[in-house]
Amino acid sequence: MCSSGPLRSHCFENHECGGLNLCVSFGQVGGKLVALKGLEARLKEIHAYLELVVEGRLPLNHEILYHLQV
Repeated sequence: MCSSGPLRSHCFENHECGGLNLCVSFGQVGGKLVALKGLEARLKEIHAYLELVVEGRLPLNHEILYHLQV
């Protein structure tokens, strides 16, 4: 097991990972999952805004477009 303990991580043996030792911290995986869900929500919000602009229901905001491009 990895140094973070048996409840928080799992190490895969060489035969399980094609010859590589791999240690996965469940806390790290959980943190990345939360970040990806936040990104998904943000992208949905951007998509909804852009749809409203295309439909003509909201005016084009150049500051928002600038921040989307950088």
